[in-house]
Amino acid sequence: MGWFPTFQVVPKSVAGQLLQPLNLDYIPNLERYVWPSLANPYYDQGSRYTVPYVLYSTGIAWRIDQVDSADIEGQANAYEVFWNEKYSGITGIYDSYTDALAMALFRNGIADPSQASEAKLVAAADSLIELVDLMNVRYTIDGAYSQIPEGRMGLHQAWSGDIINSQYYFPEDGDPSVMRYLWPATVEGTSVKAAISSDTMAIPFGAEQPVLAHKFLNFMLAEENALLNFEWLGYQPPQKGIDADLLIADGWVPEYLAAGIVREEDFELDTAWVQGQLDLATETLWAEQWNRVKSGG
Repeated sequence: MGWFPTFQVVPKSVAGQLLQPLNLDYIPNLERYVWPSLANPYYDQGSRYTVPYVLYSTGIAWRIDQVDSADIEGQANAYEVFWNEKYSGITGIYDSYTDALAMALFRNGIADPSQASEAKLVAAADSLIELVDLMNVRYTIDGAYSQIPEGRMGLHQAWSGDIINSQYYFPEDGDPSVMRYLWPATVEGTSVKAAISSDTMAIPFGAEQPVLAHKFLNFMLAEENALLNFEWLGYQPPQKGIDADLLIADGWVPEYLAAGIVREEDFELDTAWVQGQLDLATETLWAEQWNRVKSGG
């Protein structure tokens, strides 16, 4: 009935005729409830093929009983913590070439990873390869939301939604309040960039019941339903009526994970890297360098 692509792949999906054009007359909740900046987003002007689903920033998660917060929050470039030998054996990075390589490029001072030269990308891959011996690093998908709560890791690259949801993955005798999250773009006085993104909802081309699919999208955009989905998923919807401070006051997000809340203005920060689709040649180059990283060089 529905599909949930990241907005980076929306142009490619449209070009490949994978998405059905939307009839917004069936989706009045888009204008009624969604942030104006995402009700008519730059990646899909006029919301011709997609509507917004959830938001997330990409930053750093850690346990304060295993990692000294000053090694992250007190640094000019917070990403350096992934190269801090103190945390060898308890450090993880997402098994995702765009996230891992972008983080290494940010650590190396690159402002826009999508425009990085081949030499800069090779250097970023080399710096990740260093982590095999230096940090005994692990590449995971569940490390942030599952393995940190379980105590198997103390430090991991993290999507904000994974960290907000991590509180529910602690064992019964665990203490979720040891969790922390930082989106490096918000560090005062920093010039270091950090990624921010969103997922969308769309209807696959040739859907058997397109009207019903439209009604599903409209249902998901209603504020009450979006909040219920947030409670289950941990990823925040871009609804106008969902105030960031109230998410904390009403218990949706604990105070110690407040940094995981995404605000509409975050997308406009000079230090925010709003991820977009890589062109084919650049994507091929990234994939080649990621293969070098995963093979150990």
